[in-house]
Amino acid sequence: MAFPPREFLSFAEKLMVSTQRPEALIRTAISRAYYAVFLEARERVRRKYPQEFTRLRRAGEVHALVRDLLKRMGQFSLSDKLYRLFKDRGRADYDLAPPLDDPVLAEKAIKLSQNVFLLLQKI
Repeated sequence: MAFPPREFLSFAEKLMVSTQRPEALIRTAISRAYYAVFLEARERVRRKYPQEFTRLRRAGEVHALVRDLLKRMGQFSLSDKLYRLFKDRGRADYDLAPPLDDPVLAEKAIKLSQNVFLLLQKI
């Protein structure tokens, strides 16, 4: 059985229950919140447009492809929310300065991911 992407979001939620929230925890929660919805969205659009995934040249292209295919399906808001989470994840994973130590940022990413999951259930 395949790994359910929703478990990444559950993990991010569990991380934020901690009373101690070092920067690494906040960054990890933001990253997992993104990957939970990205992987769910990828699987849903791949079922509708499997041929589009055979044309990828680089692994990183799949993130933009998923957003583009969501737009093709008329899911513009969903694509925009996924892009916002993608940008937050990039900052959490790659931008070491300035510090990313405000837990509110992770809480917002988790709430947005929860919303995206609900929207994904409708497509």
